[in-house]
Amino acid sequence: MNRKILISCGVVAVLLLLWPDGLRLLIPSAKEISYSAGFSYTTCSGFLANDSIDSDSCRAEYRISVGNTGREVHDVITLQLFPVPPTWRLGSSVTDIVASAREKVAPEVRHQQTNETLTITITNLHPNRLAQVQLLTIGEEAAELLRTTSVSVDADATIIETNPQLTVVTRFVRSVLGIFGW
Repeated sequence: MNRKILISCGVVAVLLLLWPDGLRLLIPSAKEISYSAGFSYTTCSGFLANDSIDSDSCRAEYRISVGNTGREVHDVITLQLFPVPPTWRLGSSVTDIVASAREKVAPEVRHQQTNETLTITITNLHPNRLAQVQLLTIGEEAAELLRTTSVSVDADATIIETNPQLTVVTRFVRSVLGIFGW
C-alpha cells in the first residue's frame, strides 16, 4: 500500500515539474490574467476559400481572448502584436467568463500602431470578465502576414497562456471533485 502511494506522489510531482503551468491552472492567484491568441480564419485559402473571390478581396482574422481569472481588478493590460498588416480593422467585445447577474463596469479598449507593431491597452478589467479583440484584414498578402503575427501580454499579474474559459472550468471541476474527496 505504501509503495502505491509513493509511486502516485512521484508521478504527480514529475507531471507538475514537466508542466510548469499545471499548478497555476489549478490554483488562482489574486492578480491573474489568462489569454489565448492566434490566427482565427481566412477566406483566402483552405476550407473557407471561395474560387469566385478575388485574392485581393479575401478576409482573415486574428483573435485574442484576455480574461481576468483572478480575484482583483486589473488597471492596465497591454497587448503587443507584431507584425501587423498596414491596413486592418479592430473589433472588440466584453463578456462574463461565467454567466453572472452582477453589473460590472465595461473596460476600455484602446489601440495605437507604430510601424509594424500594434499596441492594444485594456483598462479596468474586472474579475470574471473576458475581453475579446479581433484584428481583421483584407487581401491575400495581408492574410499571410497575419499568419506570422505574434502577441505579447504585459500586466502587473500572473499571466497564463491558456483559454480563459478552460481555466475557469478546470478550477470548477477541481473544486467539485475536492468536495467529494477525489
